[in-house]
Amino acid sequence: MTTVFSNIGTLFFIIVIVYFAVHLKLFSHDGLKLLGKYVLTLALPALIFQSIVKQGPTEILNFGYLGGYLIGLLSILVIGYLSLRIIWKSNH
Repeated sequence: MTTVFSNIGTLFFIIVIVYFAVHLKLFSHDGLKLLGKYVLTLALPALIFQSIVKQGPTEILNFGYLGGYLIGLLSILVIGYLSLRIIWKSNH
């Protein structure tokens, strides 16, 4: 679990650095598009894969965690679906 937090901490640190670099106008718009594409298509999936590979099977298949995650995910999905149905019904 500490590996996950260290990876997330690294990502937030990089996000803060890029934010200040953009604020100081060190990157062009095209450079940022290229950097974003690199991060989303190569760096982030590689980081996720590396984190999973480092964990043992018992840590990956933690059914209590996976069950809680599934319940939370389905709850958000149902709430979003119902909210959009109500919003669209009131607009049409």
